[in-house]
Amino acid sequence: MVEIIERSSGLNSETDFMYSYLPLESRSTKSITFGTHNLDNKKTVQTLAKNANIKFTDIYDLELSEIIHLEKLTSLYSPIISKVESFKKIKNYDKRKTLKHENYYVDDLTNHVSDIRCFNSSLDSGDPSLYMMSGISRSIDSFTRYFVDELKSFMKHNSLKASKTEIYLCWSIDKSEIRGDKSIMHEHILDKIYDVVGNINDINDFSTVKNGQASYYLPTSDKKQLLILCSKTDEKILKTFKRNLRDNMFLIHADTLCTR
Repeated sequence: MVEIIERSSGLNSETDFMYSYLPLESRSTKSITFGTHNLDNKKTVQTLAKNANIKFTDIYDLELSEIIHLEKLTSLYSPIISKVESFKKIKNYDKRKTLKHENYYVDDLTNHVSDIRCFNSSLDSGDPSLYMMSGISRSIDSFTRYFVDELKSFMKHNSLKASKTEIYLCWSIDKSEIRGDKSIMHEHILDKIYDVVGNINDINDFSTVKNGQASYYLPTSDKKQLLILCSKTDEKILKTFKRNLRDNMFLIHADTLCTR
């Protein structure tokens, strides 16, 4: 990036500009790591980061900062991906749910997709870290197919016919988020489920706000209604229906276990 800026602008990185590497935790102002290409400017970049209300600890050179970021991403995703891939191999849901596990939602999978893609495009061929990043990326990309297969199994087990079922996807995301990774996955899931059940809706289209609090409802229907939860946060949506759950309502979680 420093080289690109120098070539395209004619500026000198030693004297004309400061480049900092400052990836943030998802939906926060807390930095994962903080690097700069010229540590002589350390105090200046510290001041700029503080003025932007970014929380950080130490500042490193760029190479070390990128390696710290890579290590943290690998450590974060390794347990998630190992769970996803293990559960995929256990076709029987009842056997799968007997295992001790920590569930991760599709929302958790998409927190750092852009960072993973950046490493995939910048690591050298043959680097073991590239294999790890590529494996994580492939697992995330294939999660939708895994979940849709589980959805089909769930519908078959509960005798839910596609023509007589309505699906409501529950995933509270910021559609204005700059990276848009969650929005892309959200649309991808909608498209794939549409191939199974044509009547699929976004639960956010069925919400009302009162005193700053959102509440959700489902329209009256003679069809079976299936809710799909995509994040831990969206479990609050379920509380809206607790007092009036109907016999024609079903629930499945878009998590590693595909909890039913």
